[in-house]
Amino acid sequence: MPPPPVPSDLTRLGRVAGLGLALASGAGAALVAWRLRRLRGMALLPGHPGFYIYQLIAPPGRGLADNEVPLELVVFGDSTAAGVGVDRAEDSMPVQLAERIAADRDRGVRVLSYGWAGARAVDVVSDQLLRARHPLRPHLPDSRPPLPDADIVAVSIGANDVIRATSPRAFRLAMRRLLAAIHESAPRAEIVVIGIPRFRGALPGHEPLIMLGDLLGGLLRRVQRAETAAAGAIYVDLAHELRGRLDPRTASLASDAFHPGPAIYRAWAEVSAEVLEAARREVR
Repeated sequence: MPPPPVPSDLTRLGRVAGLGLALASGAGAALVAWRLRRLRGMALLPGHPGFYIYQLIAPPGRGLADNEVPLELVVFGDSTAAGVGVDRAEDSMPVQLAERIAADRDRGVRVLSYGWAGARAVDVVSDQLLRARHPLRPHLPDSRPPLPDADIVAVSIGANDVIRATSPRAFRLAMRRLLAAIHESAPRAEIVVIGIPRFRGALPGHEPLIMLGDLLGGLLRRVQRAETAAAGAIYVDLAHELRGRLDPRTASLASDAFHPGPAIYRAWAEVSAEVLEAARREVR
């Protein structure tokens, strides 16, 4: 059984609950109900971006040598791991992260993503990790399961846990199981958890839902950071690291005003690669 939330988490959870109760009465309840009806009627982008992420990336300025063994990058998560919000795999966060790693290490990177739209942390454990433990092309005699051979495992998860109001206790247990399962299946891999981003700025006109989402997001982010540290993995605090990194003139959301666009995914990849390389330098 997971440990109870620390007192600071309980305090913040009380604030979220208190705000929710305040909104659930009188005019506040009517406003929230109206926003929810509008939100359900919104046409978000399709859950499948129209491409799959399984690419071999060469370091910039050179091709892959004949005998070069590329690094294996396996990505799990939600729509941000699948590439929803961009039209090309090249603009997705996983591929841009692979490009940064290839440049930083001067080595080829093969990137494969199992992410799908709507996934929560518990879904990574029950679905994505199980599929990654089996060969990608089982009909081929030399096909191997991707996860045990992974050099780097990236996890971009948590936004849907906010949207679907996963409790901190349930999220803590899911993250703990997720990280333990990755360690077990890919014992030599560097594990990087890309933290829950801020929702502020998404879906304009849908306050106070976005404000409530950011409050719960902050609470789950603390759980995610703590579980990542306890597992000896690397945590990328997007909510903090992206401040001042995005140019509002070029870094826009996708057409549904919810999913990130190419420039935002690029910033996510840059920050994640920087944190990953900083962690490697500390180990040396």
